[in-house]
Amino acid sequence: MKQFQLNRRGIFLITICLLLAAAVSVATAQDKKEPEPVSSADLENVAIAYSQIQTIHNQLQQSIQGVEDPAEQKKLQDRANQEMIMALKALDLDVETYTGIMAQIRIDEDLRAAFMKKINGME
Repeated sequence: MKQFQLNRRGIFLITICLLLAAAVSVATAQDKKEPEPVSSADLENVAIAYSQIQTIHNQLQQSIQGVEDPAEQKKLQDRANQEMIMALKALDLDVETYTGIMAQIRIDEDLRAAFMKKINGME
């Protein structure tokens, strides 16, 4: 059972690392130039995507419980990753745009407050 927990955590950490790596590369590129303002429509789409990604992640956590086969865990993770990408595409976002805006949200208090207001309005 302990091996399963490490595998599940490992899969989650890999996903987070990939998203953070994309965010860092976008943030590094943005450090070289002034970040573009985030439109209200883009912020709305990012908030919706964030909510959908959280739902997909929670579903993954539920579906992966009790699965000890690493190959099956990877299939579930791959499927969840594809669902996340499709959720972004459905909102006219790509991974780079999403992670770039999320990076801006982390460093800009006003943008973060607007984002949280949109997230809280969805609940």
